[in-house]
Amino acid sequence: NTEKHQDLRLQCFVTTLFILPPLVNKIPSSIMLLFRGTLALIVSILVQHASTVNACPFENGVSGMPEDERHRRLRTRSSSVRDKQRQIIQEKKQAFHRKLQDGHIPGCISSDMYNEIIANVALLGNAIEDVGEKGHFFGGIVRLAAHDFMDIDIESTEIGGSDGCLDFTAGENGGLSDIWCDDCELTALYEELYEPLGVSKADFWVAIANGAIKATSIDADLDLPFQWGRPDHENCTPATANSQRLPASTGCDQVENTFITRMGLTWRDAVALMGAHTLGRASLEASGHDGHWVDTEEEAAIFDKRYYSELIDRPWFPVTLPNGNQEWSWGGQDRAGTMSLNTDICLYFDIPDGFGQGCCTNTDRGCRDFNVQCSTAENVRPEAFEAANDFSSGRRTDNTQFYNGFTAAWQRATENSLDGILKPLGDSDSCVVTPAPVTPAPVTPAPVTPAPV
Repeated sequence: NTEKHQDLRLQCFVTTLFILPPLVNKIPSSIMLLFRGTLALIVSILVQHASTVNACPFENGVSGMPEDERHRRLRTRSSSVRDKQRQIIQEKKQAFHRKLQDGHIPGCISSDMYNEIIANVALLGNAIEDVGEKGHFFGGIVRLAAHDFMDIDIESTEIGGSDGCLDFTAGENGGLSDIWCDDCELTALYEELYEPLGVSKADFWVAIANGAIKATSIDADLDLPFQWGRPDHENCTPATANSQRLPASTGCDQVENTFITRMGLTWRDAVALMGAHTLGRASLEASGHDGHWVDTEEEAAIFDKRYYSELIDRPWFPVTLPNGNQEWSWGGQDRAGTMSLNTDICLYFDIPDGFGQGCCTNTDRGCRDFNVQCSTAENVRPEAFEAANDFSSGRRTDNTQFYNGFTAAWQRATENSLDGILKPLGDSDSCVVTPAPVTPAPVTPAPVTPAPV
């Protein structure tokens, strides 16, 4: 009884109304007139009924909700989840008021406040019971910070980088408005607890991304470096947000242009940062692609090296979506929720940019109709090839190489072009205004009058 099903029934009736009569032209015209009239009546009843169906039966909860893109945002933003998240924010306000009373230095972030932000992100994310939506939430936070720093051009006068400036209407940032919006819980956390203390949006986005990565890392053990002091863009507009600098999914020319040329990073850094795709998923609504980069939704809620083992070991082959976009898949129809993009595959394999790929990445494991083995990128992008091998190496539970590589690349990306501006985290007292010492006024001794002789 959904609107989608009603639309299908309407299409069937309309098709029958206009196609069936010519096929049965031997039926007397009086009977055909009656037939047409009956169908027209049924269609009008269905149209009237469909117009009265407005409310989704799952608006107040996720129980029984279909696992499709149409209901994805509703599952994330269901009332029960939002109530839990809002309660968490309210419980944190007491500590916030204490900071105000103590005389907080505007913008300053102490180690205690930073750890509080990290913990709050974990609480908000873990309030989401649906594991797929939990991964989508944490992955969206990392993407928010990454899209902020990836628009940098170190050779441009309009540098960009981590400056709290994004154009949420740009197609490149599709889906981020589910994470940061007027009624989003993360936005409320910032506006109610940290913005009044002068914390910049740029600092907050990096801090919550660090929190998302820590919360989803193995044993919540990955602590990324953080310094504060990123200034927000003073004139953030669609033009100054520089969304056109973000990489498209066509291939490694885009990876090179963004990470190597404009950001000034290395191929090893680029491969490490691309490993963040292990979290969350792409959606048709946001990016025109659909699926997660790893095997299951459970894996897509864990920040580990699985992205690289999937990239190297699976038999990926190109597929064209109904919307005309291209991505890579493996296996049969049951693998519909798993995908990679040209910008992922090219890190390890030598494929052309854009369309026209005709190879499979592992012909020994079954590639449908693709019998040509993709060549590796060992000779064309040796540093990227070596990095992917390094990050996937070791036991399945050993993420040391990936975590070390990602930590170094993330610090370079989030602190890019901010030398001499950022300040290290200090203790709680480091963010409290210290009253100027009061110097007592000099006391002038009273004049001594000599006693009369």
